[in-house]
Amino acid sequence: AELELLEYSLEEMVGKHISDFVPANDQQSVEEAIKHKDFDIKFGKPFERKFRKKNGQVIDVEICDAIIKDKTGRAMYILSSMQDISETVSYQKQLKSMLESDVLTSARNAQYFYTKVSDLIDEYAHVQKELTLMKIKVSNFEEIHNMFGHEKSEVLLAKLASFFTT
Repeated sequence: AELELLEYSLEEMVGKHISDFVPANDQQSVEEAIKHKDFDIKFGKPFERKFRKKNGQVIDVEICDAIIKDKTGRAMYILSSMQDISETVSYQKQLKSMLESDVLTSARNAQYFYTKVSDLIDEYAHVQKELTLMKIKVSNFEEIHNMFGHEKSEVLLAKLASFFTT
């Protein structure tokens, strides 16, 4: 399955190290994962990783592996299966973006603010720097909407968002 998924022939894969098939920025994490692999576990949990296809395209895959042991319990080899989850990962990123952004203005919304504010406070406390946060709420916007109409109020919101995000 991995041969077809990554578009390599068996001859092209034999003798290669797993890091030969991952993007350069993921190679160190792959090496660390291999170094710390717990060979006492019979079946590993599925995990996600990026792989590079023969044509250079990077895809997201889910890997599930099993340790095959001999009668003495010594690991003989790892049996793995890989599934391309690039489309799923792409949809997850789109959904997250939609949940964290206003549809009209594309500005980050309150959901994003509250999700990130805790991380920012921790990060700045760690480096002992001051942090200034600003949240803007446009009150009584319905009155503006009723007075000037839907299109003009949308333009105003978009301009406000643009002003504060640049």
